[in-house]
Amino acid sequence: MNTPFKAIIVAAGQGTRLGSDIPKQYLPLGGKPVLAYSLDMFSQIESCEHIYIVIDPAHKAYYAPILQSYDSNRFTLIEGGKERYESVYNALTLSDCTADDIVLIHDAARPFIDKKSILSLAKKTASSGAATLGVALADTLKYTNKSQKMDSDSKHPSRQNLYAIQTPQGFKYSLIKQAHDHAKTDLLGYQGVTDDTSLVQKMGHDVEIIDGSRLNFKVTESEDFMIAEQLLGQKPKKTKMATGYDVHAFEEYEVIGNQIKLGGISIPHPFELKGHSDADVVLHAITDAIYGLISDGDIGMHFPPSNNAHKNQDSADFIIAANKALKAEHGQLTHVDVTIICEKPAIGPQRDKMRKNIAKLLELDIADVSVKATTTEGLGFTGRREGIAVQAATTAEFEAKAT
Repeated sequence: MNTPFKAIIVAAGQGTRLGSDIPKQYLPLGGKPVLAYSLDMFSQIESCEHIYIVIDPAHKAYYAPILQSYDSNRFTLIEGGKERYESVYNALTLSDCTADDIVLIHDAARPFIDKKSILSLAKKTASSGAATLGVALADTLKYTNKSQKMDSDSKHPSRQNLYAIQTPQGFKYSLIKQAHDHAKTDLLGYQGVTDDTSLVQKMGHDVEIIDGSRLNFKVTESEDFMIAEQLLGQKPKKTKMATGYDVHAFEEYEVIGNQIKLGGISIPHPFELKGHSDADVVLHAITDAIYGLISDGDIGMHFPPSNNAHKNQDSADFIIAANKALKAEHGQLTHVDVTIICEKPAIGPQRDKMRKNIAKLLELDIADVSVKATTTEGLGFTGRREGIAVQAATTAEFEAKAT
């Protein structure tokens, strides 16, 4: 059984060394923000009981769209400070952790943390009280003078027992909270401290090092982004395609001034569409197609019409939930194609509005959303204007699951 833990992801920094107006944790990497990689990894681990995300409220325009893809019950936003240690202290103080909780503190700028390392760290922390990931140094080390020339009067230090320390770093809550409280009351408490293990060591507590991965590097300079992009480009990916089909009948009576929902857009039409929710047949078909990508049933299984909670519900909720489920399985939509089959209403005038809305709901570029319409030349139930049918096809790329 895996060790339960809570995670603190530090994402309040400004990332000034990159020279970008956007903090590095929100810059796009392989098609998604750097922060999203850590959130994806921690949120998929069942033994991670809660995630505290430390942010700068001034960055809301960057983090708010990212967090829409995650279960809001699993994370809490905490305002950070000017320095990293202040951000961690705020998280420890404002969290609902108890003394014996295992807390893993991770920098958002390390996007390639893997599940195996996290679980190993949590287990080691439970037995030792404090542990961290680290990798043994492989390069030769040299002292230099002010002009960056090698100091000929000194020997180079041995790398035999030297490690590059990474995050996450794990602690029993009572220990790391005590270490920060002590540093807060000491004028020199944080001087010379660059990570949380140093604070714990100042109190005389040993910190265990377990082998991490060299891939778990910190994205700091522009070169780091180049390396990260190359690594992502080499990761094995699988492309999947799935279809969805849905039909909704029209009511038998006309309603003057009535509107129906198609693709999330209200369109004037005298006959209402029958349905338990808002009867948006376009979004329903797309939702089915997305669930098909992960072999996870259909819309009726996830949002049964027998459940009154879904009565008159906005179908945008369904498509967003399906996309969130897809992302949890490391899938990313790349294209959506919709064919609407009906005699009326006319789809052409509303086509681009639908495309724009669907793209917004699924976080896609409008160029990756196609909406077409056709008739059945008067044949069948759609030809008799008894209802609307929709065929949807979705394509997605899947990353290899981390272990």
